[in-house]
Amino acid sequence: MKANILIILGILAIGLFFFGCVSNIAVTEIGMNVTAKGTSEGIVLYFNNIPEDTIHLNVSLWDVAGNDYRKAFFDSAIVLEGNKLSELMETKTLLCPFVKNCHEYEIVITFWYADWDTEQYKGDTRFIVNAVAGGGISPVNDPFLYFNDQNNALVLSARPVFYEGIAFSQESSLFFYFCMGIEDNKKKGDDRIYYGGFTANTNELICDVSDIYDIYNEAKKELGMTGNEGLVIAGIVGCYVNYGNFRWEVGITKTTEVTVSL
Repeated sequence: MKANILIILGILAIGLFFFGCVSNIAVTEIGMNVTAKGTSEGIVLYFNNIPEDTIHLNVSLWDVAGNDYRKAFFDSAIVLEGNKLSELMETKTLLCPFVKNCHEYEIVITFWYADWDTEQYKGDTRFIVNAVAGGGISPVNDPFLYFNDQNNALVLSARPVFYEGIAFSQESSLFFYFCMGIEDNKKKGDDRIYYGGFTANTNELICDVSDIYDIYNEAKKELGMTGNEGLVIAGIVGCYVNYGNFRWEVGITKTTEVTVSL
């Protein structure tokens, strides 16, 4: 259970790389660069000098207009490796279609490297570019996410519906659910503490998230916290969608925050 605990003070570690610099180009010390540009189809990334020893690449897009715990969850993301990574290294462009028109996005790009002869991991490079989407794809319906009466399961009101030609991926489950606990920590000088790490993949519109309470209780022990004031919980759901030759992870919606008595 300990390995599943994500305890982040102030802001979530997954959002550590929000440097406050709005730029549409990033350059690494090895000369690789990525430029982001809004187009009528969404946001296009242009890559130059991708290192040959890259074994996989991750791109995640975060809506700048999102709320506080948006940092726990991207709006859309993709992981490229194998043939898909080879295709990107050849074309040097990646269309990011699952964005909202006129919204600004922070785009986190991470490269992982390995020695191809020994398959030994060598390190990674991570940086951010910003761009405003000139178009994009979102569900045409408006599903919403909520907790059941017992606050131990997340319920999605309906399947998201995309326009014709956008299909759910058949490579894995349809949906992924994420649940986190949130607690004010102002007494210790921090804004909030997040308890996360519970993620489930399923084809169903309902997902049991009761393990979040075990995660919370273990986290309290780790931090030496006392008291039983209750816990604020929030949930997020996304889906796996095919677009062209790539499979995207697309955020659908999130719950309002709910206070649970423990």
